[in-house]
Parts: sequence; C-alpha cells; structure tokens
Amino acid sequence: MSTASSADRRTGIDPITFEVLRHKMWQITDEMGMTLVHTSGSPVVTEVMDFATAIFTADGEIVSMGAYVMLHLAAMQLAVKSVIEECGDEPGIEPDDLFILNDPYRGALHQSDVDIVAPIHYDGELIGWAGCMCHQLDVGGILPGGWGAGATEVYQEALRLSPIKFVERGKLRRDIWNAILNNIRLPEVGLDFKAQIAADNVAKKRLVDLCATYGVDTVKEMMNRLIDYSEIKLREKLLALPDGTYRHVDYEDHDGLQPNIYQVVLTMTKKGDQLTADFTGTSGQAPGFINCTYAGTWGGFCVGLLPALCYDIPWNAGLMRPVELIAPEGTVTNPKVPAPVSMASVATTWTVRNASQAVFSKMFGCSNDQWQDAMAVWEGGIPVLVIAGLNQFNEPYGYLIMDIVSGGCGATATRDGVDSAGDANGPTLAMPNIETHEAVYPILYAFRRQMRDTGGPGKFRGGVSCEEMFTPYGVERVHMTTGAHGVELPNGAGIYGGYPGSTNQVVVIHEANVNDMIKAGRLPQSLSEAKGVPEVLPACLPSKWITNGEFLYFRWEGAGGYGDPIDRDPGAVLRDVVNDLVFPECARDIYGVVIDPDRMAVDASATEGRRAELRQERLGRAVESGGAWGGEHPQGARRLGEYLRSVVTGGRSVVRCAKCGHAYGPTGENPKLHAVVKERPLSVAGPYHPADEKTRFCLREFYCPECATRFEVEVIRKGTPVIFDVEPLVTSS
Repeated sequence: MSTASSADRRTGIDPITFEVLRHKMWQITDEMGMTLVHTSGSPVVTEVMDFATAIFTADGEIVSMGAYVMLHLAAMQLAVKSVIEECGDEPGIEPDDLFILNDPYRGALHQSDVDIVAPIHYDGELIGWAGCMCHQLDVGGILPGGWGAGATEVYQEALRLSPIKFVERGKLRRDIWNAILNNIRLPEVGLDFKAQIAADNVAKKRLVDLCATYGVDTVKEMMNRLIDYSEIKLREKLLALPDGTYRHVDYEDHDGLQPNIYQVVLTMTKKGDQLTADFTGTSGQAPGFINCTYAGTWGGFCVGLLPALCYDIPWNAGLMRPVELIAPEGTVTNPKVPAPVSMASVATTWTVRNASQAVFSKMFGCSNDQWQDAMAVWEGGIPVLVIAGLNQFNEPYGYLIMDIVSGGCGATATRDGVDSAGDANGPTLAMPNIETHEAVYPILYAFRRQMRDTGGPGKFRGGVSCEEMFTPYGVERVHMTTGAHGVELPNGAGIYGGYPGSTNQVVVIHEANVNDMIKAGRLPQSLSEAKGVPEVLPACLPSKWITNGEFLYFRWEGAGGYGDPIDRDPGAVLRDVVNDLVFPECARDIYGVVIDPDRMAVDASATEGRRAELRQERLGRAVESGGAWGGEHPQGARRLGEYLRSVVTGGRSVVRCAKCGHAYGPTGENPKLHAVVKERPLSVAGPYHPADEKTRFCLREFYCPECATRFEVEVIRKGTPVIFDVEPLVTSS
C-alpha cells in the first residue's frame, strides 16, 4: 500500500487532487524564487541564488520549501513561529501585512539573512504564511557586509531586527522602512526587500487562487497531510537503514578574535524510524562571531539529512519530526545572548553540516543494501572575503565574493566527486560570472580556475576546488574583511581511509608591479608568477586594505576522498595527471602510481613495487598479498564501512577486515583499538596542507595489521582520544 494512498484515504482527498495540490505547492515556491531573481538587484540573488522560499501552515509549520538553500528549512520555520508568538496579540496579524526579521536568536542563521514573511488570509481567515530569505549585501554594523570580525557581543555586529510589521494592510510603513534603511550602507538593499515582498505577494495570490478553485478546507487539509506524508516517507526510509550510533568530530581554528580551537561533536543514533542528533561534547560558546544559534544547528543538520534521505520527498516540517536534536545551551551550537553570531552560516553551522554529512554517510556505509550512497564531506569550509568602498564609478558598493560556492563534491563509494561542483548547502547555488564582478566592482581578475590536488585522495578522489587572484582596478584601494576556518586544518573529511581535501588560504602580494603587467598585456597565471612580497593572512581579519598595485589571492577547500588511495585504479590516476588534477609526485607518493613521463603511461611494474613499499612503510614489514577470505565474504556478513565486516562465527560476532579476513575484535568494540595506528602530519594528504610541525592538528591513520589496508583516517587535534565513529547495534546470533 503506497503512503500517498494511505494519507489520501485518511483525509478524504482523492489521490489525483492530492498529487496536483502538492505539486502546486512546489510550483509556488519555485515561482517565488524566480520572482526574486527577476526583481532583485543583488548578484548574490540573481547569479548565486543565495536565498530560500517557503509556504507555511497557519501555525508556522513548513508545507513546501523551494529547492534553494537547504540551511533554512528549520530556520525559516522558527522565524515564522517567532512572528506568530511575538506579534499575534500586538500589533496583530492582519490581511496584507508583512513582517521582517533577521535576529539569529529568533530564526535567522545570521544577521545578513533577512526574512520577510506574509500571512495569507482567505475570506478573513488566516490559512498560512509565505516567506522568503535573502542574504543581503549589507545589514549595518561596524563592518561592511554585516560580518562582525572582532565583535565580542551580538550588539556590535549588525542591525538585529526582532519581528517587525513593516507593511500594514498592504501599505508600507514608511517610518519603519526609513529607520531600517537608515542603518544600512547600500540603498540597493531596499530593492531586495521589495523583491522579497513581491515574492511573498506571488505566493499569497497563488494560494488564494487554489482556495477559490478547490475550497479552503481542502487546501488546508492537504497542507497538513503533505507534512504527514513527508514524515511517513522519511520514517519508511529510516526503517530500512541499520540501527547504530555514528559519530564525527570537526573543528574550527579561529573565533574571530584569536586562533582558538573549537570542536563540534555530533553523535547520531538511529533506532527504528527515529534519529537522535546529539551535540553533547561540543565546545562552549566562543567570545567571537563563529557561534550559531539553535536555528543554525538545525539548518546544518538538515544539509546532511535532506540530500541523503529526502531527495525524493517533499521538503517540509514532516522531515523534522523523526529527529530529536540536542544542542546543550551555552555551546557554539546553541549560545546564549549576547554571544556574537554574524559568521554562523559559514562557521559553526557549516561545521555542523560537515558532521551531519559524515554521520549519514557512515550510516549508509553500514547498510548492505544502500552502501553506494556513502559520500565523503564536500567543501569543508570557505574563506569569506567582503570588499567594500567606492567603486570605479564613485558609487558605494559592498560585496561578499561568492566564487567560493564552487567547492568540490565528496567522493562516493562508486565514483569520484564532481570537481568544483557547487555547494552542498543548496542544489541551485552557482558561481557568478567574472564579467559581472569586473563590470560592477573595482577589481580585475588575473585568473580563476580549478586547482590540482585540492580534492582528497582516495580509492575514489574528492572533487577539486578552485583558486583565484585579482587586483584593485579603477580605484586606489579596496577595503576587505576576512573570516574563515579550515586554514590550519582541512574540514572536508574523507571517509573509510580517504584523505581530506585541501585547506583555505588568503594571500596579499605586495609590491607586485601590477600596473606594469597590465601595460605589458599579461597578468600572472599562477601564484608563483606573481612576483612580489607575499603576506599570508590569518583566518579572520576585521580590516585590510588592498591597494592598487597589489594582488589578492585565495583558494578554498576541496572535498574528501573515499577509500584507501592505493586501491585506486592506476588508469584513473593517470587520467588525473594528464588532466592537471593531480601532480605526478602525488600520484607516486600518495596513490603509489608511477607514471612514465616520456610515454605518459602507467609503469605497471614500478607501480606494483611502489604500492608494496607503501604497505611495508605502514606496518614496518613486508606484506603478503591475499588473505584467509580470498575475496569471498561469509554469508550474512554485515558491512561496517568499505573495509570492515561484522561476521558471526561459532555464535560470536566479530569485526573482520573485508580484504584479508583479519579479526579485529568483537562487534560492538571499537576496531580502531586493535589496528595499527600512526599519527602523521597533515601534509602527507597533499601539497595544500600545513607542513609546519607546530600545527595543532594531525592525521591519525588506522591500518589492518595483516594486509595494511587503511580503513579510516581521523583529522584530529593532537592528543585527543580515538573516535568510535561506527558503533553498530549488536544483536544476538
């Protein structure tokens, strides 16, 4: 019996009407998005599509969400509920009202994400809400763009709006409008607000038309049952996945004030059709702007949940019902006021997203039926660069360089990650055109391109990321604010022995003689060609001037690899070398593949010998090929990732190596404690990792004691305990 039919019979809505109306909901949120794109004046909206749209029930539950930025599924619901709670009695919620808010403690991710929501009435009855969020180019505050690097309180960061009625019965409250824009540097933000109003009005008209056609009771009933439908479908999927506890730890290496380390710990327990996402063990709230509120933690978790399990289920409040999310108050994942939060969306929320992707993939990797869906972490972190000032036309401007949405896609259990794939936070996010930047902003690009060896090595390689360099042009100087994590460590974690992707870096090249290069008609095509004095910037910097004659260079993180790199097909490594995706030196040192440079072909004999050397280095002795299993697994063996199996023999459940059959110990006990363990510098994962021995992080690698297969890698702060990342529910034989 299909779930849709069951839901339809319970509601009295016939199946055809149910399907028509649920697709109408999706069409409405999509039309809202197109309205934003066609009416906004911001490239963040028109080119990058950094926004979200949704329809809600009368009590604020999401019914349908557009396929835009997934981070906002839970956050927008909390925002609408804040409007209902705080404005229901006074000033009241009337037909044709609109409300604005951007307070992260009431549902926004950070202050730059402005929500405008509208109640929808039919014959005087409140039947639902329309809402859209756009990332705004400026929201006031001490620094352009609303990023509060250096802030110690939320009050210092940006204009923070609790729910405010600024359109009353269809008439704009000019006093409120002026008060808000009076605190914002860029007048075009007002145009974006009007674009959001237009998007909400489109949704209102479409929903009212549906009520007129199908009846208001039918539409309301369908909205509630659509939420039920999504819940039922998600619970069905959870029942098909293995019960167990899955863990991941990720880090941030700067808080906006100091290079302090904060860890985000996610323990996800799946039992039956229920998930518990527990962030206990996460670091206490930071004094700087990296904290994310409860809304942001929900948003980050949803980025792991939605693509993994809900790609074919309508996105709405029903997807949150099977999840219990625990984020202890006073931590970076649920801070107390007045903790600053303006970098939340690309700091702790992003780190939560990484952990969510990792635990869902570990759960898939333990499924004998769905193991192909396991995937390494995508682009694990980005450098935020906000430029501002007067442009070449002597007009004020401010812009967050959004090229960074082109990070690599995580490698999967069956294929390489897509190179410069986009951003896991939203399926429609896109890299803007260079020509748009140069036409509007006072910068000139030297290059923007994919970057070799930024994808994490593995049996399947993580997607590579990009690098770019530009210079101020048409002005004397450009002001910049930076905010990042993932400078000292890589956050794009690999899975099942795969290495992480690259780290972030921002460099200013002083005394670069840029103007002479422009006159000569040739700009440098790599960082090494940019002659001058390099200055590597810290992860976060409130204020930096880039002057005419200097270059700004930056790169962003690649994605993690899947599986042991020396299991990679040598032919695939050769293709990567030929396509400038992997250096020949990395092919030899990491993948164990020797390439004859004259023939540009794999030297099979030398490759076999090199891989034998790598296995010997891992165990300190020669390693015999083959093993007790000879490639055949006992019937009933349960997957515990790519290289581990749980096998019941003689009434005892034991974890064994999937390649050679070596027994690690009882199922339910951490196999890492019975492996060969080595802690190695981050630089062994590729050329774009810190080589400094003083770095506070390292790679902890786990090898099979018999065949030397690397079955897992942890990116950890030195001295931390071994992570028990896959703890299956042990059942009796």
